[in-house]
Amino acid sequence: MATYDGIAAVSKAIIGLLDDARDSFPHQPAPKFKLFHASDFDDPKSADGGFTLPGVSLCLYRVALNTSMRNAPRQLRADGHTYRAPLPLDLYYLLTPWASSVEMQQRLLLG
Repeated sequence: MATYDGIAAVSKAIIGLLDDARDSFPHQPAPKFKLFHASDFDDPKSADGGFTLPGVSLCLYRVALNTSMRNAPRQLRADGHTYRAPLPLDLYYLLTPWASSVEMQQRLLLG
C-alpha cells in the first residue's frame, strides 16, 4: 500500500522521464528539469540546489480524489479475502519553462 511517498515518487518519475528525453532535445543547450515548491517561483535561481537557464520546472499544485474511480469494486485474493480499496488520486502539475527570451520559453514547451 502506497503512502504519501507515492505522490513524491510520481513527481520524481516525471522528472526522470523528462531528463531521459533531454538527449533528444533539438535546442542547445538542453534544459534542466527541476521539481519546484510554490515558494520557488518567487526567485527561481535561489531554488533548492540552484536553477539554471534554460530550464523547466514542475510543481504539484493540486491533489484531488478521482471521483469516478473512488467506487471501484474491491479485488478478491485467491484465498477469498478482499484487498483494501485503493485511494485513486488525480495529481495536477504546473510545467513552467524558464529562459532568457519568451521565444526560447515557447520552444521549450514544444521541444
